[in-house]
Amino acid sequence: LRKVISLMEENRILVIAPEGTRSRTGALIEAKPGVSYLAAKLDRPIVPVAITGTEDKVLLANLKKLRRSHITVTAGPAFTLPPLPRENRDEVLKQYTDEIMCHIAAILPEKYRGVYADHPRLKELLAAQQGPG
Repeated sequence: LRKVISLMEENRILVIAPEGTRSRTGALIEAKPGVSYLAAKLDRPIVPVAITGTEDKVLLANLKKLRRSHITVTAGPAFTLPPLPRENRDEVLKQYTDEIMCHIAAILPEKYRGVYADHPRLKELLAAQQGPG
């Protein structure tokens, strides 16, 4: 963690998987609060990135047939989190983590939204993408 903070203080760009692991199905799984802690504590912008086409079943099938896999990387607009308050940190970190994951879910096809598919914040973000009317 000290190394990550040091890199961020040097204004380096870091890629962090909020879930801490890869999903075997490609759908989002519950994220850990580490990325939201770092972003809020160090006041750094977050660029949500979604990657599709990396499901184990698809990759293995293509590998067996010596075919290329089609992987798509999509980036959404950058956003920031409010400063981390001194009180209720665990609750706030959970909210911040959900915010990050909903931004990622908003740029994913529906079948990949996983545990965040029914989150109220995701519905707000998707409605905002649609615009008025």
